[in-house]
Amino acid sequence: MTDRAKDLAVKLIKQLEGFTPTPKWDVNGWAIGYGTHLENPPKRITKQEAELLLRQQVDLIARRLVQAIRVPLADHQWAALISWAYNVGIGAALRSKLIAALNRGDTAEAARQFERWVYVKGKRLHGLEARRRRERAMFEGKEAIC
Repeated sequence: MTDRAKDLAVKLIKQLEGFTPTPKWDVNGWAIGYGTHLENPPKRITKQEAELLLRQQVDLIARRLVQAIRVPLADHQWAALISWAYNVGIGAALRSKLIAALNRGDTAEAARQFERWVYVKGKRLHGLEARRRRERAMFEGKEAIC
């Protein structure tokens, strides 16, 4: 995986998450900055600090994905996978049918699998549907991040 792939992932995640300078509670706990989850987040964070936290998380996720995925991928595919894993959690991502399909060499099925990740506690969320459409489009090379 290249640094370009990680940079693309950071740009995509920043667009999808938006910036929050103060902690907010979501289904996964306390999030701050660009959706980074921390047990004890600071009371306030700058965009620069938030990007540093995000890049640290992207690096961790990228390392885990590289260990798990046994097929060559383009930068835009890595970026989409990092964004998706950042959102769903690396543990769930590594156990997913999406990664299994990739490792079988079935990229079309892997792309379709993005659509399955739109539920929180059994409820389908429109925001996740939109996010997965963008991630799938990037994975398929149909969307560029500026």
